[in-house]
Amino acid sequence: MKVRLINLMKILVEANEIMTIKEIASRLEVSNKTVRNDLSVCEPYLKDMNITLIKKSGVGIYIDADDEVKLEALNKIKRQTVGLMGYGSLQRQLFILKKLLFSKVKISFSWLEMNLYVSKPSIYKDIHAAEIWFKERDIELTKDKYGRYELISGEKRLRKAIFDWRSYCIKSLNQADLEEMMKDTYIGRAYGKDRSTQVVRKIEKVFKIKFVPEDFKGLVIKLSIITERMQDGHYVTLKKDTLTRLSQLRLYQHIDQISQYIKSNYHIHLTESEKGYLLGLIVSLNIYKGSPDWNVDESCSGLNIELTNTITDIISDKLYVLNGNRDALYNRVLSHVQTLVNQIHYGLYSFHTIADIIDNNYTTLCTIVDDIMPVFKEKLDYVFTLSDKSDFLIMLAELIEESKVSLNALFIYSHKFSDASLAISTLKNNFNQVTIETALPIDSHHDFDISKYDIIFIDESYDDIISSYDHVIVLPPLLSFPDKVTLFDRICKYYEEKNYNRIKK
Repeated sequence: MKVRLINLMKILVEANEIMTIKEIASRLEVSNKTVRNDLSVCEPYLKDMNITLIKKSGVGIYIDADDEVKLEALNKIKRQTVGLMGYGSLQRQLFILKKLLFSKVKISFSWLEMNLYVSKPSIYKDIHAAEIWFKERDIELTKDKYGRYELISGEKRLRKAIFDWRSYCIKSLNQADLEEMMKDTYIGRAYGKDRSTQVVRKIEKVFKIKFVPEDFKGLVIKLSIITERMQDGHYVTLKKDTLTRLSQLRLYQHIDQISQYIKSNYHIHLTESEKGYLLGLIVSLNIYKGSPDWNVDESCSGLNIELTNTITDIISDKLYVLNGNRDALYNRVLSHVQTLVNQIHYGLYSFHTIADIIDNNYTTLCTIVDDIMPVFKEKLDYVFTLSDKSDFLIMLAELIEESKVSLNALFIYSHKFSDASLAISTLKNNFNQVTIETALPIDSHHDFDISKYDIIFIDESYDDIISSYDHVIVLPPLLSFPDKVTLFDRICKYYEEKNYNRIKK
């Protein structure tokens, strides 16, 4: 759409005669209705260039301006960055962030004014929003002596900001606008992505691990940023104690292999700080295959144990998980703590694409994480990011799901046992939340203690059973698909009730 708007304005400015809607639509290969809609979008931009759009019913459309104004307007339109026409404030702000993060040439207010086609107050507002965004990442947006905008920051923070900008775009833009925004950046290039993917696969092979898919993709993007920044002459400089701590990891020997692989295949040389930075990134990610202690930093073992004990106590006080097995809970928490402490010590960061969704959907668990967060503030002077919080929420939700037990059920039948067997088989195949322990005929239920069961299934309505026990479900002779859907809702409700009361302390 953005390209079409630019072409429409060029047609209008270059035309020396009145044109009809039909003629314009034919040239743009769109409908008359689309042209009318686009004209309403273009009109304010033309007005800002001192051009008046004249529309005469039954005659056509033309512009009112002298040749000098037309020429100046045409030059502006031709210089217009494709994709910005008609953008709202969010897209403009993303564009400004993009230019500040990726452009090798400093930009000025006048450049933004010429390319954004909005009023000065709007541009000032967009720049202020960008300033706040950078400030949240400890980056200062300032001006040089010529009035051009520049960023004052360390290299690690800039790399993180580039990564965050990409995530911000993915979250905020539709697919077409996202592709447009990314296409002239190095994180949007297929070659850089392919190269980084090969490096990450080499890392997995050398370290004998497999990253979880999201962290795999994240490392690919981070590597694209690292290599391009280095090729432009921007290098990370790690503090001496951080580099020393990293070099003492037993995994440090592997990073030389990765460095040599990158140098041999892509002619990019990693400095000692860059090797340490890359190793820090690697040991701060999650894996689904490999040694459980692959990323242990022995210098942090005392701190990790102290944090893990405290967090295990917090969780145990609130939840009954893993059948009360403290050792199993401790090991799960320790693995999670080790990764986060690595991130904190090496000045790195976590990333979760759906962190806000997780935060909104696990509100009952947020109180537990709220108790965990001060522990890191006290011991490491570290404030949780939304992604850190979400990672803990996911761990707690995973522990809860693993700790749930099925509903024990009794099947009471009044017809043939073969009919009951069919119903039981259908339940077993479709509802793994239920374990049917036994089946008995209706005339025997008085001699059996059925109060101990979570659910009682019966194949015919019996008032004395229904009135005497909770969670009685009367089944039809044959379970159709709609029956199964209805039954699923009831079983899930009972299942969650039982486990909520069992797990929540």
